[in-house]
Amino acid sequence: MYRMLKFFAFLQIFCLSFTAQAIVIDNLYEAKVEIQDQTQRSQDAAIKRAFRLVLVKVSGNRELLRDETIKRHIQNAKSFLLSYQFDIQPEKIFYEAEFDAQSVEKIIRFAGFPIWGKHRPDSIIWLALQDPDSKERELITRNNEQDELFEEALETAVKRGVGINFPVLDLIDLQQVSVYDVWNSFTQTIVEASERYPVDFIVSASIFSRHEESWVGQWTIAHKGRFYSGEIDRKTPDSVLSELVEILADKQSEQYALGTSDISDEKVSIVVGNINKLSKYIEVSDFLNSLTLVLNSTLVEQDGNKGIFELELFGDEEDLVSALLLDDRISVKQQESDTSATQLEYVWNN
Repeated sequence: MYRMLKFFAFLQIFCLSFTAQAIVIDNLYEAKVEIQDQTQRSQDAAIKRAFRLVLVKVSGNRELLRDETIKRHIQNAKSFLLSYQFDIQPEKIFYEAEFDAQSVEKIIRFAGFPIWGKHRPDSIIWLALQDPDSKERELITRNNEQDELFEEALETAVKRGVGINFPVLDLIDLQQVSVYDVWNSFTQTIVEASERYPVDFIVSASIFSRHEESWVGQWTIAHKGRFYSGEIDRKTPDSVLSELVEILADKQSEQYALGTSDISDEKVSIVVGNINKLSKYIEVSDFLNSLTLVLNSTLVEQDGNKGIFELELFGDEEDLVSALLLDDRISVKQQESDTSATQLEYVWNN
């Protein structure tokens, strides 16, 4: 396998568009699990497994599954089920379940855990792998969903509802970043090279074999000038990479998931321009209300092609600004050089 990985070094990336700064997860309340057969007993077990996946994906917090209240709800997962279907493949059967969004959010909040909305930050992962025999190190990427090193990590990304990208490793990348940079976690070099990929989270990791059935991943996550690092020990390199995606999801949810304790007593007003007809006002209102941190949005004033919206929030004004930066349908209004902004002013781009 490791010789074959050399082949992938210069191949194109399987990823989301480089122009996006965030992804939108539209299937937060859906999960797909493998099932042995279509008997009722197998279905009941599959519903519980799917429900666990949805609870973690919506809250962003793996610790939620340890909560006694949540455990009781999992035993009654069928009562939250909206619909299901079977995906029958030549050698496998999958159970696809969709759960009621309002009910799911209600029990998560009641148990004291946050809700992580569907607008989520994007990320890029730089990887260096050491061959266990030759000890040769090289940068790796992927272009094929079936590549065994990346398959488990990609499945984990879907389960957690996060976007993971890998660098192209073309001439531009390789002129800026070497395997030595990633292996030694030279974060400044990696962050600078990642500027061509407009993402919020930048990850670097070196993966190597410590001894038989022991693979280690030493990782660093960079986010807005902050750095986090750690070490993973698993039996295979693909399980190391999968756990790295879990850790990345945990770090992202810590930043963006909001709980009931984050409800603000004060309302925040924002001005949105380029909404010169009724349909656009409806679009903006629906967009604002779709943000997880927005409890309610109200159009309080119209002024030409501008609308002033008053928002009740989970969190504060800074959280709102961060959330709005994650969606390219709305952008910050460019201020004149001789004026100072006293309001949150945006332009509707949709």
